[in-house]
Amino acid sequence: MPAAHFQLALCHYRRGAMAECVSESRRAIALNPFSAPAHFRLAIALFHLGKLEEAAQAFEATLGADHEYVIAWYHLGIIRERQDDYDGRRSRASSTSSRRTPTTRRRTITWASRYERQGLDALAMSALTRALQLDPSDEAAASALQELQR
Repeated sequence: MPAAHFQLALCHYRRGAMAECVSESRRAIALNPFSAPAHFRLAIALFHLGKLEEAAQAFEATLGADHEYVIAWYHLGIIRERQDDYDGRRSRASSTSSRRTPTTRRRTITWASRYERQGLDALAMSALTRALQLDPSDEAAASALQELQR
C-alpha cells in the first residue's frame, strides 16, 4: 500500500514531523520506487532537516522518475546554489568567480526554459535574472527576460 505510506508522509509533513515524513516516504518508495511524488516528499523533508546532500539525491531520484517535475528542479537548484555546485560536482573553489562559469549560466538558462514551458513565468524570470547576474552581457537571457515581462 504505497499510497497509504505516501499519505502518512504527507500528514507528518503538514504537522512538521520531518523525521516521520522521511520514514514513511522511504516506506512508500520501497513499495513503489518509480513514484516521483514519494521521492519528492522524501527530498523536501530531508531539505527541511538540513540534510542537503541526501535531499539532492532524493530530488535527483524524483527527476529520474519524472524528468519534468519542475519543482524538483527548482529545489535541486537551490541546494546546488548553496553548495556552489550547479554541475552536480562539488566545486573546490570558493571565490565568486567560480560561480560565473559559462556552464552555470547555461544551466540557469535551461532551468528558466523548463519553468517557462511549464507556465511558471515567475520562476523563469527569477532564473533569467540570476543568469544576468552571472553574466550581464548575456543577450539571450536579457531578450528572454524582456519577452517574459511583456
